[in-house]
Amino acid sequence: MGFTFAFTETCMANLRQKNDPINGATGACAAGFLAGLRSMFPRHCLHASDIYKVLTERSIPSALGGCLVLGAVVGGYDYAGRMAGSPGISLEEKRKRFFKPNTPIPEIPTASTSE
Repeated sequence: MGFTFAFTETCMANLRQKNDPINGATGACAAGFLAGLRSMFPRHCLHASDIYKVLTERSIPSALGGCLVLGAVVGGYDYAGRMAGSPGISLEEKRKRFFKPNTPIPEIPTASTSE
């Protein structure tokens, strides 16, 4: 499932030539679809006539639901992270803003003072 997410996300980013929340949403949708298919498929051996019934009644709706839920959660998370963070600010600029410029280092008095 992790491979599916990472592969789909990077493929979408390469195809679209953009780095935005839609890439994460499509990757999560693919992973959720795969998880939905695997979670509801019965483990016992099926006859050929039962496969269509199992796929249409159980797996496909759960796969679409997994796609919808995971895609929405990851897409929303990526979108909120882009709103809160400032992707245009470099690490050096953040460091300069964090530390105060030209702040003198206070001297610490020592116990051995010679008078």
